[in-house]
Amino acid sequence: MYLTIQSLQQQVEEQKAQLKQINEQLQQEVAHRSKVEEALQKAQECLENKIQKRTLQLAQVNTQLRQEIRERKQSEALLRESQERFRVTFEQAAVGITHVGTEGHFLRVNSKLCDILGYTREEILRLTCQSITHPDDLDGELEYVRQMLVGEIEAYSLEKRYIRKDGKYIWTNLTVSLVHHTSGEPKYFIAVVEDISDRKGVESEIKHAQAEIQQLNETLEQSITKRTAQLEAANQELEAFSYSVSHDLRAPLRALHGFSGILNKRYGYQLSPKAKHYLERIEVNAKKMGCLIDDLLKFSRLNRQPLNKQWVDMMAIVREVFQELDEQQLKRQIEFEIANIPPCQADPALLHQVWINLISNALKYSSQRKIAQIKLGCKNVNHGLAYYIKDNGVGFDMRYSHKLFGVFQRLHTEEEFEGTGVGLANAQRIIHRHGGCIWAEAEVNQGATFYFTLEGGSAIDQQLEGAPNRSSAG
Repeated sequence: MYLTIQSLQQQVEEQKAQLKQINEQLQQEVAHRSKVEEALQKAQECLENKIQKRTLQLAQVNTQLRQEIRERKQSEALLRESQERFRVTFEQAAVGITHVGTEGHFLRVNSKLCDILGYTREEILRLTCQSITHPDDLDGELEYVRQMLVGEIEAYSLEKRYIRKDGKYIWTNLTVSLVHHTSGEPKYFIAVVEDISDRKGVESEIKHAQAEIQQLNETLEQSITKRTAQLEAANQELEAFSYSVSHDLRAPLRALHGFSGILNKRYGYQLSPKAKHYLERIEVNAKKMGCLIDDLLKFSRLNRQPLNKQWVDMMAIVREVFQELDEQQLKRQIEFEIANIPPCQADPALLHQVWINLISNALKYSSQRKIAQIKLGCKNVNHGLAYYIKDNGVGFDMRYSHKLFGVFQRLHTEEEFEGTGVGLANAQRIIHRHGGCIWAEAEVNQGATFYFTLEGGSAIDQQLEGAPNRSSAG
């Protein structure tokens, strides 16, 4: 019994030891599990952090991808729009456009080129540039192509002839450039073809016209040479006529004037008043005929007299002429005003004659005024400086101004004012020889103003507007 209890106690102890051992193992397992759970917790937290970071990165990448997709779509849309613009421009261009391979085959052509060459698009794409180029133009263009392919030139332009489908030649202006691969190798040519056949036709007509003009010029030169010879002969005849007028016509006039004077002196007391009147008329008209002859001779000699251009003191000439003429005016009251007129380049002798004619006219046609007012000056007109002389005389009707400068053309009767009608014609011829022009403005009973210019003659060269109508040289 005792042994039994003792063995039971021993078993209990053993079981306690086992339980203790099991408890210790459990505690170790619990502690290990806690460590594992703690490690798992840390691993989970680390994983969550990585997941959040990766999620953020994926979100950013996704945003970037969406942006890139949008940009790509925009680029694709712009590319399509650009391609469409190129297609429309290519197809609707007013000139022929083509892409040509480096061997000369047509790769792409527009409708205008088809119209120029007379082929359909499919027909042209089976051809080469060489096959439809005029033989005379081929070698020159192939040399340009060679230079472009080896990089010696970037582009070229020339006029060449293509052979149309109907066999006719058509002139074109060709401009060619080269497109390269990204590697730098030649890819294809871009050629612009402009139809210039109309222009060439016009140029041909111009050349033909120039040839005709050249022929006409040669004919004209021959005619001018012949005409010059005729004019020289006419001038010689005119010289002979002048001599005849100067001597042959003057002789009977001198006889007429002399004998009428003798008759009047010796037998005047025997003549009736009417006969004396006739005799005086003979003397007056003989004298007038002499003046006409003198004026005609002066007029005919003006063109043959050489110009001796030099700087002329216009003020001095005007004062000298007025002093000469004023001595002939007896006791007339004349207000003569000279503005500050500049010097000019002219023939002094001829210019002196111009002022004699203009000033004497002003004095003559203002003779019916109690006080004659004559003013000389200059003013700027369209063609430079114009000299003028203004009077308060009887003036004239501007409707007849075209007759002013004609030989023997007069706007007043001889009973009103004496004269031969040659003075203004002489003045105009002198002014024209100086490359200038002369004109007049007037009103009836309000006086007249005569203007004249000299080509490049004035020391003052300004320009104002408002030149009136004039009689000009040339």
